[in-house]
Amino acid sequence: MSIVILTILVIYVTMIYGPIAAMPVEMFSTQIRYALMSLPYRIGNGRFGRFLPATAFAIVAARLGI
Repeated sequence: MSIVILTILVIYVTMIYGPIAAMPVEMFSTQIRYALMSLPYRIGNGRFGRFLPATAFAIVAARLGI
């Protein structure tokens, strides 16, 4: 059952991120897109992506009752 739920969630995520990835391509020229669109992406991944291992560990620990 959890595989079905995860598959549905993956489909929802792809429906959201597909248009989001295509939007800057249509809105900005190549020079602006590469310069200005990569900076927020890198900052966002660096700022929030570093919490992923701690969050995953907390979820597993809570699930196992550690």
